[in-house]
Amino acid sequence: MRVGLLGTGFIGKLHADILCRLEGVELAAVLVRDRAKAADIASRTGCQVFDDPDRFFMEGQFEAADICLPTYRHEEMILKALRAGKDVLCEK
Repeated sequence: MRVGLLGTGFIGKLHADILCRLEGVELAAVLVRDRAKAADIASRTGCQVFDDPDRFFMEGQFEAADICLPTYRHEEMILKALRAGKDVLCEK
């Protein structure tokens, strides 16, 4: 399964590390506010990096979205993911 990760804060980095260790899972894309924050993850995984949510969901090559953003952004991104036909993982 190819996963798109939203957010590279503490939880996002933790999820990225876990996703990279799971058999049969590939971290395929990351959505960030600041591309520099994704440099470490992208260099280790070769994943696509996006700073625009619409492009992330339209152009990202993944089946599931792992939402690791502040709680107030969950609903918006869950709805975008579902409209794009993605499975969703969101804590809380």
